[in-house]
Amino acid sequence: MKQGRLKRNRGSLLVGVITILVILILKITPIKIHNYTDVMSGILSLSSITTGLLFASFTLIPALPNSRLLKSLKKLNTDKNF
Repeated sequence: MKQGRLKRNRGSLLVGVITILVILILKITPIKIHNYTDVMSGILSLSSITTGLLFASFTLIPALPNSRLLKSLKKLNTDKNF
């Protein structure tokens, strides 16, 4: 099973190893990136907004009135309100 995963993902692994080697050879560090903190702040803000939208979409899907999921949950009596 592990061999199949490694064979299937060898392209991704190869890109990752090459990237790490290039970074080590060129000695790239966060100190050499001029606006590193601003870039990291922007990435974290964008990822948190994306995560919020993703969770909101999953929350609203069962709330649709004609949702098959909501109807099946009502049949099983699993839609309890606290």
